[in-house]
Amino acid sequence: MGTTETDGRKLKIHASLCDMRGATEEKLRRYGRIEVAAAAVVTTPAVQALLSRHAVDISAAGVLELPDGEDVRLELQNGAVHFGAASRPPARPSALVVNGLLAAEAGAEAALAGYRAILVNGALRCPESVAAAIRGQLTVNGVVQAYPEAFGAAKKKGIKLIPGVEAYLTDETTVVTDADGRSIDDPIVVLDFETTGLNPRRDRVIEIGAVRIQNGQVVEEFSQMVNPGTSIPAKIVELTGINDSMVRDAPTADTAIPQLLEFIGGAAI
Repeated sequence: MGTTETDGRKLKIHASLCDMRGATEEKLRRYGRIEVAAAAVVTTPAVQALLSRHAVDISAAGVLELPDGEDVRLELQNGAVHFGAASRPPARPSALVVNGLLAAEAGAEAALAGYRAILVNGALRCPESVAAAIRGQLTVNGVVQAYPEAFGAAKKKGIKLIPGVEAYLTDETTVVTDADGRSIDDPIVVLDFETTGLNPRRDRVIEIGAVRIQNGQVVEEFSQMVNPGTSIPAKIVELTGINDSMVRDAPTADTAIPQLLEFIGGAAI
C-alpha cells in the first residue's frame, strides 16, 4: 500500500494506508526516527501509547484508532465508492477506509453500519438516514455532502447553507516558493479585499483590510475604503454591507494601493 526506505537508523514510510497495529517496542528500537506520510494511519490505544515514547512523526489526513485486541480487517478503497440498497455488510469484523468519495443511497444503512469504523478522507455524499445510521463509527476528513434535502431543510429554518471545503497540503510537492529563510515569527501581512464582483478584469476594489502578525500576534491593522469609480451592484451591497455613500469620498485605488504597499513593507504576504 506504499513504499518504505531507510537511511541509517531513519525509516520513512509513504503509503495510502499505513497499518501500525503491529508496532512493537523491539521494532521501534531499531530506528532512531520514523517518519510516516500516509492518507490514513491505523492504530490502537496501546500502539498510540507506545509510539508516544519514540521519535515517530506521523503526517496523515486521517487516523483511525481501533480497539486493542480485536482482529479487525481493513478494507481500503481509493477513488469513488458506491453503496446502494443491494450492498451487504462485511462478513467479518472490518473497518472501511476511503480515500476519495463515499456515495451511499437510501437503503445502504445496514451495509455501512456493519463496519466497526469508517474513515473517509475526501467526501461523503448520502441522505440523512444513512448519516444517522453510521454517525457513531464515522470520521470524515474533507467535506460532507447530503442530497438537496439539506438545502431545503435550511431554507425552511431561514438558514443560508454555505458549502465549504477542507484541503490538505502534503510534502510530496513544493508548496512554498522563493523561500528566503525567514522565521515563522517574522512579520506576516494577511490581506482581505472587498470588490464589486469576481471578475478580475472588470470589477474594482471597494475595501482593503490587512493585519500585520508577528510572533503569532496581531500587532498592526490597515483598513481603507476605496472609491471604485462606479456604482456598487445591489448583490454586493447585500453581501458586504458597503454602499455607494460609504465609498463616495474615499480615495481611488491609485492612492489606496500605494498606502497598502507601504503598510506591507518587507513582510511576507
